Amino acid sequence: MPNRVKRLLSTKVGFLFWLLLSLFWNGVAAEAAPKLEMQVEGVPLEARVNVERALSLPEPLEKEPLDELLLELFQGEIPQRAREALEPFGFYHSRVETAVEREPERTLLRVKIDPGTPLRIVSIEFEILGPGSREEKIRGDLPPFPLQEGEILRQDLYE
Repeated sequence: MPNRVKRLLSTKVGFLFWLLLSLFWNGVAAEAAPKLEMQVEGVPLEARVNVERALSLPEPLEKEPLDELLLELFQGEIPQRAREALEPFGFYHSRVETAVEREPERTLLRVKIDPGTPLRIVSIEFEILGPGSREEKIRGDLPPFPLQEGEILRQDLYE
């Protein structure tokens, strides 16, 4: 075989070798990097959906390999975000704990929430102020307030 053919074959073989090695290495690296998943526990479904939205994973945490520093920073933000997401449902004194559990196939970010006792409406008072406050037409056209005494203070019902 002429030298040019030998060089061409060795170049193609070398290229194929490096290509296969690269594909194999990326496959091993992807297998070794466990996927990050989050699990929210302890709150009713409707509130949990809101918490999960507030805690959506930042895009860099959805990529592999897992950035441990970013995970730690995100984990530190979770309690405040979760508490704020629960407030529209009447939970103003919730406690939030987080834990990272490492498994071979995934990393689980567990968010345990004790929502506490929901805030209930003790009394409701309406007052019409301003120039039209004495007009019966204005006073009679008021729609009923969606919240009642004794109910949980649900901001989502009246905002």
